Amino acid sequence: MPLSNAEDLKEFVASVKISYRFMSELHRRTGMHRKQVVKITTLTKKQASKQNLNLQVTSFLEREDNSSILVSKKKSDVVVIENIEHQKRILSDYMNNLHDKFRLENPDIKVSRARFYQSRPKYLLLANFASRRTCLCAQHQNMALKLKAMRSLGLNLPKSPDALIKEHDTNEKLKETLETGLPDMVKYTQRKKVVEGNKSRWKEVDGAVAKTNCIHLMDSQTSEFRKRVKVQYHEMRNLRENLPENEVMLWMDFAENFVCTSVEAFQSSYWNQTMVSLHTMAVCFPKSQGQCLQSFAGVYDVLCHNATVVYIILKKLVPLLQSTYPSIKTIHYLTNSPKSQYRNKTIFKIVAAHNEDFGIAGRWNYLESGHGKGPSDGLGASIKRAADMVIRQGKCLIQKC
Repeated sequence: MPLSNAEDLKEFVASVKISYRFMSELHRRTGMHRKQVVKITTLTKKQASKQNLNLQVTSFLEREDNSSILVSKKKSDVVVIENIEHQKRILSDYMNNLHDKFRLENPDIKVSRARFYQSRPKYLLLANFASRRTCLCAQHQNMALKLKAMRSLGLNLPKSPDALIKEHDTNEKLKETLETGLPDMVKYTQRKKVVEGNKSRWKEVDGAVAKTNCIHLMDSQTSEFRKRVKVQYHEMRNLRENLPENEVMLWMDFAENFVCTSVEAFQSSYWNQTMVSLHTMAVCFPKSQGQCLQSFAGVYDVLCHNATVVYIILKKLVPLLQSTYPSIKTIHYLTNSPKSQYRNKTIFKIVAAHNEDFGIAGRWNYLESGHGKGPSDGLGASIKRAADMVIRQGKCLIQKC
C-alpha cells in the first residue's frame, strides 16, 4: 500500500474511533484504559540486572547472621515501602565488613562497595553503639577484640570474625600467619564477668599471653567459633528450606509483656497497671505445602515465662497444627536457650514423652545466646502495635479478668 493511502487509512480509523466511541467500549470490555497502557514499561537489561542485585543484597542482609529484627512495638520502628510495612532490622556488622562477606559468599557477583551500600533498603539500619550491644553475642565480641589486637601488631587479618572464618577454612593457614607475625608476648582485651560483692558484671579485662599460648588459644577458640558462625545458621537454613514431607518447623519465643492501658483512666490506675504475657510462634511448612509461614500467638494472664507455660501452649497449638496439616509426623522446635524457659529438664521430659502426649515425634533445636532473633520477635512487636492502635481508637479495652 502506498504511504499516502496508509496515512489516509490511519486518519480515517482514528476519526471512526472518536465518532462511534470505540475507545470507550474497548475500555469498558477489557478494563484497560489508554493512559494505563502508556504507563506500562518494560525493564531494560541494565534495569533488570540492577533489580536482581538489589534482591540478592536484601536477602543477604536480612539473614539472621547479618541482622537482627527490632522487637519494639513503636510505629517509628516500621518503614512503609510501596504500601508494605517492614519491621526495622539492625545490621550486626559494619557495611564494609558485610560487603566483604557478600563477595566471599558470592564470588561470581561483581558489586562495588558503593553499589552494595545503595542496595541496602531503608528498613535495614546501620549498627550503632546502643543497638550493637543487643545484636552481638559475647563470643563474637571477644573474637573481634582478639582480631583487633592482632591487627594492631601488623598481622594481615580481617576485622570481622565472620570474614576470618570465610578466609580460613582450616586452622593450619591461621597458625602459619600467627607464627610468623606474633611477638613473644601478645596483649589483648576481653569481655568477662567480674564478681563485685554479691553480683557479677561484664567488664573489659586486659590480658597478656605468650606467643605459643596465644596460638594454642586461637586454634581451639577458632574451631569452636567456626561451628558457632557457620554450622549453626547453615543447619537452621537447611532445615527450613529442605523440610521433609510430613514435618514442620516451629520457631517460637517469649515476647515482652504487654501493658494493659486504656484511653481514659483514673490517676491511681497508673500505679496499678496490669500486664499479659505473649508467646509468639511461626510455623514453617514443607515445599509440598507451598513452604509457607504461618504465625500464631499465645496470650495469657500468667506472667511466668517458664517450661510449664510452654507445655500448656503446646497442648493447644499441636492439635491445631494437626487439624491444619493432618499428615504431620514430626515437629522441629527452634528456640533460643535460656535455662528458665526452654533449656531445662522439664522441656527434655516433654521431648522424651512427645509421642505419648501428642501422638507425633518432636525434636528440639537450640540457638546460642544472642543469635535467636527471628520472625517470632517481629510478630510480637506487630501484635502489640496493633493492640495499642485499637485501644487508642476506642474500639476495644484490653484488661485482665
